[in-house]
Amino acid sequence: MLAPSPAGFRRLWPLLKPHRSRLLAGGFCMLVFVACWPLLASLAGKLIPAIGAGDFQAVLRSIGLALAVFMVQKAAQFGQDTLLAGPALAVSQDLRRQLFARLQRLEFGALEKLSAGDLTYRLTEDADRVGEVIYKTLQDSIPSALQLVAVLGYMLWLDWPLALATLLLAPVVAVLVSLFGARVMGAAERSQKQVSELASLLGEAIGGLPLVRAFAAEPWLQQRFDTEVDLHRRARYRTLRLLALQHPVVGFIEAAGILSVLLIGAARIQSGGLSSAGFSSYVAALLMLIDPIAHLTTNYNEFQQGQASLRRLRAILG
Repeated sequence: MLAPSPAGFRRLWPLLKPHRSRLLAGGFCMLVFVACWPLLASLAGKLIPAIGAGDFQAVLRSIGLALAVFMVQKAAQFGQDTLLAGPALAVSQDLRRQLFARLQRLEFGALEKLSAGDLTYRLTEDADRVGEVIYKTLQDSIPSALQLVAVLGYMLWLDWPLALATLLLAPVVAVLVSLFGARVMGAAERSQKQVSELASLLGEAIGGLPLVRAFAAEPWLQQRFDTEVDLHRRARYRTLRLLALQHPVVGFIEAAGILSVLLIGAARIQSGGLSSAGFSSYVAALLMLIDPIAHLTTNYNEFQQGQASLRRLRAILG
C-alpha cells in the first residue's frame, strides 16, 4: 500500500553526506558573498558624501574599491552556485534510483493503483522539484537569510536607535499593506463567485433554451440574466475600484515608512549620534534588505510545492 508519508527534508540529509567537501567549499564561497554586502554599504556611505562635496579623488577611490569588492563577490557567487548545484543534482539522481528500485519490489496490488503516467511524473517532475528545492535552499535561501542577518547587524552597529526604529516601523507598514491586500483579495473572490454564477446561468440557459421557448419564458430568463450581469458588473467594479486605490494607498504607506526613517535619521544626525556618511551607509544597507526578503518569500512558496512532491515520493519509498 502507498500511504501518506511525512515530507521532512531533513530525511534527505544523508544523501548529501558524500558531498561534504563540495558543500564546505560552497559554504566558504557563500560566506565571502554575504560578507561583501556590509562592505558595499560602507563604501556607499563614503561615495555619496564625496559626490556631494565634489571630491573627485575620493569618488574614484570609493568606486575602485567598490568594483574590487563586486568582483570578489561575484566570483564567490559563481563558486557558490556551481559548487552547490552538484550535490542538489546528485540528490535528485539518488532519489530516482531509490524510487525505481522500490517500484520493482512493490506489491502488485499497490502498483496497480498508480497509473504509468503518475509513476513517470513522480520519477521525473517530482524528483526534479525536490532537487530544485534543495538547490534553492543551499544557493539562495540560506545566503538570503545570512544577508539579512549580516546587513541588519551592520545597521545595528552603525546606529542601533535608528535600526530599532526601522525594525519597529517595518511590521506596521507590512500589516497595513497586508490589510489592504486582504480587502482586495476578498473583493476579487466575490467577483469570481459572480462570474461562476453567471457562467452557471449561461450553461443552464443554453442547455434549456428549447424548453424556455416552449413555455414562452424568454422574458423571465432575460430578466434573470440581466440581474446576474448587473451583480457581476457591481462586484467587478468594486474590485477594480480597490485595485485603483491599491497602488496610491500602498505607495503612500511605503513612502511614509521611508520618510519616517529619513526623519529619524535627520534627527540622529542633528543630535550628533550619526554622521551623514554613516546615514548614507545605513540607507544603502536598508535597500540591500529588499532583495533577500523577496527571494525568501518566493523560495518559501516553492518550498511548499517541494513538500508536496517529496510527500508523493515518500509514499513510494515508505
